[in-house]
Amino acid sequence: MDNRLSKDFEIPIENTYNESLEPVVLNYGIRTKKRPTMVIIIIVIFILAIASLPFILYFFVFRENEFSFKAIYNIIDNEQVIKLFNISISNIEEITIDGKKVDICNEYIFPSNGLHSVSVLIKSSEIKSLEKMFYKIEDLVSISFSSKFNFENIENMDRMFESCTKLTSIDF
Repeated sequence: MDNRLSKDFEIPIENTYNESLEPVVLNYGIRTKKRPTMVIIIIVIFILAIASLPFILYFFVFRENEFSFKAIYNIIDNEQVIKLFNISISNIEEITIDGKKVDICNEYIFPSNGLHSVSVLIKSSEIKSLEKMFYKIEDLVSISFSSKFNFENIENMDRMFESCTKLTSIDF
């Protein structure tokens, strides 16, 4: 063991059995340098917390005014322009079709027949009405709204799913 880090001390132990005992040597380590690892860890955590503050605010404060829905469309004619929904695209933040982001639109030509997944992120604070949101969208099979969606601001939902003949599942 390095002599700079430890020092040997002799500590005599009393004999209670009247037998002779040899002195016992205990090694006792003494640090000669203080390592500031805990201080460095606290500083790094503090810097990371400050640096991540804008992301935390965005995801937990500013995104509260957004909601999303996921819809499944059953496409029979892949050359036909399909109406996805009937709301203003100015309220749309992002659209993902089959896992790929697409340009913000409310009409789309799907690349193939069959079931397709469409996710839409909407600024809900600006929407007061969902009237005819999916009106006459016959290719809509199912829809689920995110848990962040707040229906308290919505004043009108008249005919929201009227003439959606293939719709089998709605999850609010």
